[in-house]
Amino acid sequence: MDEQNTNTAQEPKVLTQEEIEHKIQLGLDILNGKRRNLGRRTAFYSFRDAAMAGSAEGKARLSDLYYRADGTERNYDEAFRLATEAANEGNTFGQNLLGVYYTQGRAIERNVDEAFKWFSKAADKGDPDALYYLGSCYYDGRGVEKDLYQARLIFEKAANAGQPMAGGAIKMIDDLIEKNEQEEDRYQKAVRGDHDSIASILRDCIKKLDGHITFETALSEKELNIIRKAEMMDDPECEYLLSECYRVTAVSTAEEHRQKTVDSWLKHLENSALGRSYPPALHKLGTLYNTGNFVNKDPEMAFGCYLQAAERGYPDSMLSLSHCYEIGNGTETDLGQALEWAQKAYDNAKASNLNITAIGNRIHDLKIRQLEEEARQKKEEEKKGSGSYGLSYIWSLIDFNVYGILAAVGLYLFTVLFRALGAGLLTQPSIDVHGFSRFILVLISAAGIFFGIFVSLLSIFTQIGIPFLAFYPSGLLWLFLVIELHDHAQYFTYMTYFALAVTAINLIFIAVRTIRKY
Repeated sequence: MDEQNTNTAQEPKVLTQEEIEHKIQLGLDILNGKRRNLGRRTAFYSFRDAAMAGSAEGKARLSDLYYRADGTERNYDEAFRLATEAANEGNTFGQNLLGVYYTQGRAIERNVDEAFKWFSKAADKGDPDALYYLGSCYYDGRGVEKDLYQARLIFEKAANAGQPMAGGAIKMIDDLIEKNEQEEDRYQKAVRGDHDSIASILRDCIKKLDGHITFETALSEKELNIIRKAEMMDDPECEYLLSECYRVTAVSTAEEHRQKTVDSWLKHLENSALGRSYPPALHKLGTLYNTGNFVNKDPEMAFGCYLQAAERGYPDSMLSLSHCYEIGNGTETDLGQALEWAQKAYDNAKASNLNITAIGNRIHDLKIRQLEEEARQKKEEEKKGSGSYGLSYIWSLIDFNVYGILAAVGLYLFTVLFRALGAGLLTQPSIDVHGFSRFILVLISAAGIFFGIFVSLLSIFTQIGIPFLAFYPSGLLWLFLVIELHDHAQYFTYMTYFALAVTAINLIFIAVRTIRKY
């Protein structure tokens, strides 16, 4: 032992009481920063001189410096010896130090019973710090049975004696007492079958079970009672929360021992999801089927679970359903549905922990993809249509000419009837009925021919109109000419040229329209 640690009991230093008090006060002033011109080593020597003179206060203060290595090297043995001497001599500071040493277990083996004894001795003398330490023992249940009400009473005495930390301890105890009373009230309601109280306790159990492999190692007897009560309940939310209790323990359990816990987890989850359609349970089960964890992977089953939960207003499932529609997971790809459900998830995101910003970005991306897909489909349709455009045109040509032929037959029958009536009613007609009817029908057919040419030209240059209308007068005129003008070869030839011209114009229309497309 060096010079500073020489046995203070072997060489008592003769000091008057006044000198002892002066040295102790000097050391305290240095430690409290009142004598900044003097180092902490000086405080050590002052307390050592007082201790060697037999002062219990000096011994206690010197013990504290040895324990904290303040102004000297750390020496737990000397700290404990000096604190014991001071405590046995009735010094409250020494008694408090001895209580701290027994509590912390550094200078001596930890012994909370001894700590409680020495704190009690100092507290009996009204020492503020001892009262605070003693209140902490009752608060934590160290060396004595835990008693919040007794702890609060002792903290009040410490506060009245001027202990600065006692006020905060009182507030902490008041909050805890209020919380304990609320928990006891909640427990009693749960025992009586109150749904909200049981659900609340089960949520707390889920947090406590995280990292534990059994309920018994994490939960109190009261909580275990509620677990047993929930097992017998027919309530979808409680069934789901119970499944979560099993889930967190299953994750923490070694793989070779977890199957029983997993079975209980899945049983309660399926009962809540499939049996009672509880949205959170449906979403959780859908996720299991989607990933294939603990169950066989089944995208269609996952999609069905997400859909049921989403239709019941569960935002998380709305977002998952959007993903399913986007990539065709368990259903056909449908960007429109993906966008719709993403928007619903965004609108309901405040009711969950979903990231609104991320969903907003997803909606933006889906809109862009939808536009790109629509453009791609349109291009494919145009390519497909261009390959069959000529064939479609030919069929339309045949179709419209058939209609033209039928219309011509009707007009010809009308002409025959007109002529018959004219011949019967007019014994001496002032006009040539046959010639007049022929003139009218030729006029109508010619007008139709030119109308068809006009519409075809309009279609070529403006991409509007119906060019196939030209085939109606074309077919009409063709039949009329065969019947009416077969005896006039010159007229027949001219009108045939008109019909061929209409057909040629429409063929030109096909070529021009095709070129403009590509």
